[in-house]
Amino acid sequence: MFSNGQAVITQLLNQSNSVNTTTLKSGIYIYQIIDSKGKMINTGKWIKAVE
Repeated sequence: MFSNGQAVITQLLNQSNSVNTTTLKSGIYIYQIIDSKGKMINTGKWIKAVE
């Protein structure tokens, strides 16, 4: 999410449980993992370093 709460990536996870972040700029991102019933499973912060 951007600092204003806008989602930057929304996707269904497959068995690899990976998310392609190559198009994201460096910064701090907040993530949420939500199951198929809409229940939040996990949330946290992720930092993408300068490339």
